[in-house]
Amino acid sequence: MLNTADDLFLLIHRIEISLHPIQLRFGLGIGGIDTPINSEAAIGMDGSAFHRARRSLEIAKTQNLKYVLSVKDSDETDANRLLVSWINAAIQSWSTEKVKILVKRREGLKQKEIAAQLNISQPAVSQQINQNFFKLILTTERFLEETLNTLLLKG
Repeated sequence: MLNTADDLFLLIHRIEISLHPIQLRFGLGIGGIDTPINSEAAIGMDGSAFHRARRSLEIAKTQNLKYVLSVKDSDETDANRLLVSWINAAIQSWSTEKVKILVKRREGLKQKEIAAQLNISQPAVSQQINQNFFKLILTTERFLEETLNTLLLKG
């Protein structure tokens, strides 16, 4: 559970990297929580956020997707679905190294820092981050996070 969508995909990618080679699916549900928040366990907690996340996971499983988003019906726009579909399509074919580069870039590291931390050459990092698809994914994730934050503020 998160209060904001700030760096949502950065968090998701970190989880994916830390559990690699296990393949994961993420059901993202935006909504309310009707029961008291239990910081120890989600057992017994309920609300539209959980129902939407469960629905998203079911869709992810049946359609073989990594990420599915479900928000309030009135706010569930074709644009949000399209953005998540775009992220799915692009990242599913990426290597773990490329996702690591994305994470480091989202963390604000420069090419030389990324190369040093990942023990690869700076030209290899440059080649990845200067690809149009890489830049587009970076921009799309940030835009979608901002859009989701706007939906969260609307309550």
